[in-house]
Amino acid sequence: MKPLFKRLPEITHTQIFQPLKRTLLTLLFTVPQVPIQYPLLGSISSGGKALAQAQTSCPAGTSPATLQWNPTANLQEFLSQSLSVGGISTTFSFSESSPGIIDPGETRINPEEYGGIEEPNLRFNIGGNSLGRPPENRDSSPVPVGSSATLTITFSQPVTLASPLTFLDIDRNGARDPVGRVFQDRVTIRALNGTTPVGVTGTALGTNTRVTNQGNSVLAEGINENAEVTQNTGNIQVTPAGAITQIQVLYEPGTEFGAPGQDETIGLARLNICAPVPGGTLGDTVYNDTNGNSQQDAGEIGINNVTLNLIGAGPDGNFGTADDFTRTTTTDSNGRYSFPGLPAGNYRVTVNNPSGLTATQTQPNAIALATGQNIDTVDFGFTQQARGTIGDTVFNDTNANSVQDQGEPGIGGVTINLRDSSNNIVATTTTNSSGNYSFPNLAPGNYTVSVPNPPAGFNPTLVPSLITLQPGQNVDTADFGFTQQPRGIIGDTVFIDTNSNNTQEPGEPGIGGVTVVVRDSSGNTIATTNTDANGKYSVNVPPGSYTVAVTNAPQGFTPTLTQPNPINVSNGQNIDTVDFGFQRPPGGSIGDFVFNDRNGDRTQNPGETGIPNATVTLRNSSNQIVATTTTNNNGNYIFNGLALGNYTVEVTRPGGGLNPTTNTTLTANLTEANPVNLNIDFGFRGGTVGQANTGLRLVKRITNVFRNGQPVNIANFNTFIDDPNDNNDNILQQAGRPPAGVSQLQTPLQSGDEVEYTIYYLAEGDQDLQNVSFCDLIPPETSYSSGEISVNRAGATSLLTNAQDSDQGAFFTPLQPLPQPNQCISQTNTKGAVIVNVGTITPDRNFGFLRFRVRID
Repeated sequence: MKPLFKRLPEITHTQIFQPLKRTLLTLLFTVPQVPIQYPLLGSISSGGKALAQAQTSCPAGTSPATLQWNPTANLQEFLSQSLSVGGISTTFSFSESSPGIIDPGETRINPEEYGGIEEPNLRFNIGGNSLGRPPENRDSSPVPVGSSATLTITFSQPVTLASPLTFLDIDRNGARDPVGRVFQDRVTIRALNGTTPVGVTGTALGTNTRVTNQGNSVLAEGINENAEVTQNTGNIQVTPAGAITQIQVLYEPGTEFGAPGQDETIGLARLNICAPVPGGTLGDTVYNDTNGNSQQDAGEIGINNVTLNLIGAGPDGNFGTADDFTRTTTTDSNGRYSFPGLPAGNYRVTVNNPSGLTATQTQPNAIALATGQNIDTVDFGFTQQARGTIGDTVFNDTNANSVQDQGEPGIGGVTINLRDSSNNIVATTTTNSSGNYSFPNLAPGNYTVSVPNPPAGFNPTLVPSLITLQPGQNVDTADFGFTQQPRGIIGDTVFIDTNSNNTQEPGEPGIGGVTVVVRDSSGNTIATTNTDANGKYSVNVPPGSYTVAVTNAPQGFTPTLTQPNPINVSNGQNIDTVDFGFQRPPGGSIGDFVFNDRNGDRTQNPGETGIPNATVTLRNSSNQIVATTTTNNNGNYIFNGLALGNYTVEVTRPGGGLNPTTNTTLTANLTEANPVNLNIDFGFRGGTVGQANTGLRLVKRITNVFRNGQPVNIANFNTFIDDPNDNNDNILQQAGRPPAGVSQLQTPLQSGDEVEYTIYYLAEGDQDLQNVSFCDLIPPETSYSSGEISVNRAGATSLLTNAQDSDQGAFFTPLQPLPQPNQCISQTNTKGAVIVNVGTITPDRNFGFLRFRVRID
């Protein structure tokens, strides 16, 4: 068997694009074998005494495997089967010296005991055609003297037998035959590897057979009684001297005891070969990371002809030793690559950087591969966007002056976290023995660095502020200072002093993102920090006299409480009364928050952070622009000094693939009773697709398999099974629309089986999606099945016959030009594509699905 699909194919639509990159499909099918004359596929089951077989040792990388076959009633049924074990296909064929030598009725895989072996065995009969003849006349057709039949067994690659070949019932007529009919089985066995003969050795297991070893062949002849089917006295074993690709069995009637007087039969037990242990695979994609976020997003295409290098640690599991091995490959036209057939072990994958591009995603860590495991997440990203670096030193600030002076050593082994503008940890590193650290390969943007676990016994003297990284910039001033000198703390809150009484009272909120600077008595800056979302701040300082000031007062606010006088800090003292108050200017205010709505529920929940630098526009009742602002580092915004009246607030969609979960335009009315409205929030999230204020979630599942037109019960297709690599299926389930079906099939499929796909969609938001068209490429190694493409809307299933669907859900062959415009991933798909126009999709959780079938080639 071989894998049919690595993944579910990608789905696109005209105005909406959602690749199902992490939804894996594991379909297998049996490779049909090419028959040579009579392809033999089956086996005869036998019971009775077990026959001990000498075992041979299998070479490294292989293990014993039995070639299984099924009982049949005749040779024709036998011809309809295909045999494969461990990825090695086996073909059985028969030839005759003249037509009619082989009996197609008695040559079969018989479910009866034979040669004393309780397993399906091949029964090989010469003596005319018994098909359609009554049982009493089937054993009376001897073959002419000098005639013969040959059984040839061919393997698709050289194999070592895990146990000797066992031939059954090679005997002659005897006292058990009351009629006295003469026969003598005479069999010659040879083996080859390609065209080269391989030596064979035979051994008789009973007294009924004479075995003559002739070097490259074994001659076995019946010399005694006609054995019962429960006896092994006519069995022999034959062992090849090495790997083989073919076994030849010449069967002819012997004349040592007279001319043949009846038909004759011998048997062959199932074959045991040393099959390759399933190899694992490492791979996946080298892609153009256009937005530099270190993951392949929708529309980011693969990069072809990129060289990748694999290093295997070998059997000892250690890199850099003598048993290491290497492999090299290049990406295909879609940026895909694969290192197949790998034994279990430790690996590293590296890539040769494409000219002119900068790496955004690499694979620096070793990868542990289990036996037969397929790891398809080893991606590499590159961008043309210039990348930058943030770093430098964590040091022992022995004099506590917040500067690394000569002789002040670095501190090694300190963990550093890097956070993005949404306060998410995007990278973590540790300082080296000199205290240095670096976060390379960063996209432009706002970052903060922090030490989550300061060195034991040390207090901070220097903490970097917010870092705005420009394209290609190297920021090497993000130092951290720590000292063991006694320290004190200065802090507390920057707040909105609504009543201007210089005191923070209940209901007066803190102001986040305000910069606070601490200076010593000589005017030197000792520390700089920013208030958190609640307006809190804290600075660790050595004993001394300090002044504290706010350097970036909130826009439009005026101070009511400052700290002009020196603050004296003694050893270990915590002064938490250094507050700053600000008052809004006269007039009304509108504002509040633009946030990352991670769960898409249109409400800011704990842990859902603000989105900085989002543009917000305020318009009056005449639709004139009154003011424009941007959100601060915490996602907050505010418009102050407004006259009473009716307004609209509009947010411009941020970049980074975010899509709105709320309306992007909201109303805000200011009245005498309510001159302040700070509830105008806007939510955005990643992971949905769509236009305007509507997102469309897509989930693809296998919902049925058919064989010969009948459903095959190989999976629970009517139940929702969560795919851990696809969050969209959970969203549909939460909306009461669980996408039934499976994303993987563990049971092998056969050529000719039909696979039914269902594409579920769920619309979210508050605007219609116009002229929606879905495109799904037919997967490799399958063909589109004839039949209807159907769509379900609001519980009704029908053909697509509305006016907006002129092609009624059409299949386009590889030779047909796809209709333009379209958003199919490939315009030259080798298997064709299904394009379905569904017209207008209304929002507010509108649900539907599309369905079609493909046939396994």
